[in-house]
Amino acid sequence: MNVSSNNSVAAVALESLSLFIIMPGAILANGVAIFIILRTRSLWKHAHNLLILSLNIADLGVAIFTMPCAMISVFDGGNYLRTHTSACKFNGFLAVLFTFVIPALILFITLERFLVINLSQRFPRSRRRVYVFILISWATSLMAAILPLTNATLPYIYIPTTRHCSPPWLDPVFHAAGLILLAGEIPLLLLLYAAIVYNLKKTGTNLKKTRRRDPTKSACRDSSVISAYGEEITSPPASVSRPLEDDPTVEPDTVQHVQGVTSADSAAVCSGDDDVFKATGEKIRANLKTKGKRVFKQKSFGARRRQWSAQRRVATISAVLVITTIVCWIPYLLVHLNIVPVSDYHWFGVMTMWFAFTNALLDPVIYTFMNRQARAELAKFFQNLKVCCQLEPCRKLQHFIRGGD
Repeated sequence: MNVSSNNSVAAVALESLSLFIIMPGAILANGVAIFIILRTRSLWKHAHNLLILSLNIADLGVAIFTMPCAMISVFDGGNYLRTHTSACKFNGFLAVLFTFVIPALILFITLERFLVINLSQRFPRSRRRVYVFILISWATSLMAAILPLTNATLPYIYIPTTRHCSPPWLDPVFHAAGLILLAGEIPLLLLLYAAIVYNLKKTGTNLKKTRRRDPTKSACRDSSVISAYGEEITSPPASVSRPLEDDPTVEPDTVQHVQGVTSADSAAVCSGDDDVFKATGEKIRANLKTKGKRVFKQKSFGARRRQWSAQRRVATISAVLVITTIVCWIPYLLVHLNIVPVSDYHWFGVMTMWFAFTNALLDPVIYTFMNRQARAELAKFFQNLKVCCQLEPCRKLQHFIRGGD
């Protein structure tokens, strides 16, 4: 499509219609994702989901503070932001704050997955590390947003190709930042995920070999979870259907080896030796008197397999989020950094900005529908809403809205 004028009827119609679809969808999707994470204890207790929560907050900030100003500028050609300096500074500050934090969070989401999967012995799961990642992301973005207000860089101005205020990409600091994102962060993300995929594939192959080599022993280990009362649980309940090491509701230090329980005891338990089984239970009870925590035997084959499966699912969701962000933002960077020359700079600039806005809509949708717990909570919410709408007050309201007597 070739638009001859920046403010032609066709351009205004296309820009406003597409943004009218993106903006409400992004606000609704991010609001739902944030609500589900905060409402579900097993989700917000998992440190990795705090990074996802921060990403949803950043996307929601873009949808609330940047997109409406862009919508107004579509109709008035940016006249309001050009003539109101304070409004332009406010819009530019929030636009940079919520936009620049996204690549930082995406990088730390990938780095966290890499540390947990590839270097788990040296860097076990840590909420403190995740808090540091989140703090660094927002602090870096805040510094970038403050720079144009302190005259350290070019000030905030209205950019016609983005329909909102921001520092010009020709500024040396922001131009260098864009090049770092394009030539530095994106290759690093791809390398980290290549290492994650290789490690998961290698672990999966080893688990298959282990099961093929000794299927009987693997099957026995599959049911080696022992309750707090020393009883073997052949079919673990839903609360322990995955390994405790991967359970977001359980702190890492609650998963411990049982003192005094040897591998010989474990073998005897699997073979059905009642005397050893009772003795093993006594050892566990003795530990519980001092620990007061749930105790599990050393990680079984089934636990390792379930943990691998959980890690693969989380890594898949993170990978899709990263790839979506890269795909949505690369056209914007290529055009606005003048790396790829285009014939109609204004139209391509606006469309790449709108395409980047689409990322704020896709991130929460991907997470909500790919995460099992989030999807289940969403289904439960709609089920409760359906039940609520069948109550008498709701029926009367519906009847009133339809114009009934």
